[in-house]
Amino acid sequence: MTALWQILKKCKEEGLFQNYSAEHFIFPALDGGRPTRMCLKKNSWIGGVLENYDTFIANFQKMLYYVQNAFTSESFQILIEDYLSCAEGYSDFKFFERYGYVLIVCGIATFSDTSMKKEVVKYNNSVFFQFTYDDGSVYRFYGSALNQDQYLEEIKGHRASMELEFPLPEEDIRRCGTLAERHDIHFISPHIREVIDRLGGVKTLPENPEARNICLFQMISEEEEELPLDPICGVLQNDTMGFFRQGILADEYGYDQEISENISACIVYRAKALFFLLGEFRYVLGEADSRLLFNEIQSKVTEEAVRKICYPFVDRAKLYEKIIMYGFASRELLERGQGIALSMLNKHRYRQSAVFSDQECIFLKYFIEQTIEKYPELLQPFGVNRQDGVKGIFAGYEAMMSVVRAKYPQGHPFLRKNFLLDGTAFSLAYCRYIVPKYLGNSEMMADLLERKLLSHKDGHFNTKLFNEGFSEFEIFFYLFVGIFIKSRRYDMDGFLRLEYEPDGNQNKHFEYAFVFKDYKIKVEVKALECDPEYADGINLTQMKHGTLFYKNYFPALKEEDVVPESIRKSARKLKSNYRQVSKNVKKINEKCTEDAKTIHLGFLMINYGTSREEFISYLMHPEHGYLIRNPLDKMDALVLFSMCVDTDLLMEEILRQEHILVFSNEKMDNRALFEDLRLNHCTATGERKKYAEEPSETYGVYKGYNKDGIVHIQRADVFEQDWERAKNVLKLGDRLAAVFEELM
Repeated sequence: MTALWQILKKCKEEGLFQNYSAEHFIFPALDGGRPTRMCLKKNSWIGGVLENYDTFIANFQKMLYYVQNAFTSESFQILIEDYLSCAEGYSDFKFFERYGYVLIVCGIATFSDTSMKKEVVKYNNSVFFQFTYDDGSVYRFYGSALNQDQYLEEIKGHRASMELEFPLPEEDIRRCGTLAERHDIHFISPHIREVIDRLGGVKTLPENPEARNICLFQMISEEEEELPLDPICGVLQNDTMGFFRQGILADEYGYDQEISENISACIVYRAKALFFLLGEFRYVLGEADSRLLFNEIQSKVTEEAVRKICYPFVDRAKLYEKIIMYGFASRELLERGQGIALSMLNKHRYRQSAVFSDQECIFLKYFIEQTIEKYPELLQPFGVNRQDGVKGIFAGYEAMMSVVRAKYPQGHPFLRKNFLLDGTAFSLAYCRYIVPKYLGNSEMMADLLERKLLSHKDGHFNTKLFNEGFSEFEIFFYLFVGIFIKSRRYDMDGFLRLEYEPDGNQNKHFEYAFVFKDYKIKVEVKALECDPEYADGINLTQMKHGTLFYKNYFPALKEEDVVPESIRKSARKLKSNYRQVSKNVKKINEKCTEDAKTIHLGFLMINYGTSREEFISYLMHPEHGYLIRNPLDKMDALVLFSMCVDTDLLMEEILRQEHILVFSNEKMDNRALFEDLRLNHCTATGERKKYAEEPSETYGVYKGYNKDGIVHIQRADVFEQDWERAKNVLKLGDRLAAVFEELM
């Protein structure tokens, strides 16, 4: 026996081939023999492989040798004993189908980073392939095959057969068939359900939210005739109706969310004789023989990550909106068939959206285009062109508003008609598109929109819950803009991913973390409910314009020792927020851990506060300030954050108007990072230089504003012209809202 058979001999001696039946294609080689069966079809490529059996076995052994050395030892055993044996019901077709998957995975592995751990994993009754990198990223490959023989049978005997390159609703498919028949064209229905059924193999994999699952979709036939891949690819990636692009047909064809949300990409390829005979996947890498299709509505991982590991495969943007004509067909018949197909597709292409009316689509797309034109930097860090950006953000709007209109309670601000053309809606839709696709996190935006921003309590909209959820997003967007838009911090420090609700101390969790190559920034947000209407039970709409109020900042101080009698007699008392502030700072500090590679940022978000200065006093009063008595411990910085009336989309006004103040731990000296995060107004907790006057206050005097439909309570020393400026901004928003509502 020559050395050619040694690896087979060794595996046989170890009992790895004991599940192989006598009918198995490999079985004769286990004893150094060749198959004697001659019952295969003459035009079968399997017959061609059989004729060159020695060559096939030599290359089969090369594959085994590679797996034995590159994969784990357990993987080698699973591959031979469980997977390639096909012991549950052998057929040559099934063996070569599985052998094809092995060759594809081995090929990808040889072209990829060798530092990864390569495994063949058995889970329940399924087997899949898994690559794990040192950074924790996981790639899983599972196989699905479509027998092309059924296609060939449908085509035979017809002068002209027409197949669509895209999916349609069943009603339109029947209509296409009727119209084709009138022109003496045999119509082949798109094999939509077969494609979806085979993608559904992802449901057999163990749950792993972070894994990138890639379906190896093999087109295989027992005959040598080849059919194009475009009809199958079009089912997934047609721009108007494809399941990887729009998912509009999902309900009709049973393409459920579990499939959609768990497949990152699909490699569609045609299995050929040379591919199996020589055991090299380069024989399926041509444009005609393989395609790499990305699931653009999947939100778990970035497209770039999958593209990097699957780069040998053809990845070309195609329209997939034509027809394939088989057999003899005149140019006239071809054009008629194409006309039938496009008339059906155009019917849906111009429907615009399943969520918005055509009128809303027009205004919304125009608004997105204008916003991108004004802020082109929103797309630049991610290498997205304007057309794709508009499309992606529009899809973000659809995902957001489908939830808002279906689940949000009456009275929610997101249900206002003018919300669609609001900067808040744009930033949410933009992040719904960007965060899953380019920051590698699918959970955060979905959870914010479907749970935290729902703000539903006891059957009604709840302002407090809304402020908590929305504050979390506002801080995220502010930091995101600093890292990706206003600086190149993401590039300089090697941004890796966004983590949602990462672990903190004592089984507590932060809101999110920006993870870089050498460090991470964990963020915690506490929304302070300071609105006198809720805290003090004041009906602002009934409040007299010019009403005076006062507040004793520190409950430990006697009111008569702090607030002048004249003010106490002429003004109404408001509750102090000192205890609320100190309690929340303490909670944030308790979450922080001793970790040199983690920067802990705590944010106090002031919603509807009477003044910013009082909060500075709460924290930095030279005698009573919380941070003076309780210096920051593990927290690297505490940030006091409040919105302003007329900020732009990128929230630059917040910085310009100094609505942000950072109290940094004396150990934290990375001011360059703070500047990139736009946390510029920074003072160490022991300095108190810039705010030497404000922290000395122990009480505040406020004035009520109730005029021209605007109600608010602000410091008594705020000038009238400041109110007029704010009023003009608000009225401009009202005018825009009125125009939009009238057009709708």
